[in-house]
Amino acid sequence: MKRLIAACILLLFIIVIGCVGSFTVLNTVKNYKNKIEDCEKLYSAGDTKSAQKTADNFKKEWYETTKRISLFTNHRTLDDISILSGTLAEAAKEKNDFDFYSAAESIKTELNLIYKEQSFNIESLY
Repeated sequence: MKRLIAACILLLFIIVIGCVGSFTVLNTVKNYKNKIEDCEKLYSAGDTKSAQKTADNFKKEWYETTKRISLFTNHRTLDDISILSGTLAEAAKEKNDFDFYSAAESIKTELNLIYKEQSFNIESLY
């Protein structure tokens, strides 16, 4: 009976860790999508200095965030976003519209990929 109770506690612990991790990743993805959209709005309004500052902040914050969420998601996707965030900041600095919007859309695509991988649905089980 003690083994059954220990097994149930361990299973419950694993489920709780998985749920907390998943919700952390989902909230992080939503937060960063909003930051990218804000950066795009600033850039399209012609405020390239603020867009560059926002992109630089995104890059720094993303680097710190990857340490937290790397346990729960694909490292390749996280690395791709890290590289693209550098491209985004550099494109905003150089006022290169094509590279800026390309990097922003690519980051949003990668964030959507993480969101789909981590959300609770039938597709993510297989």
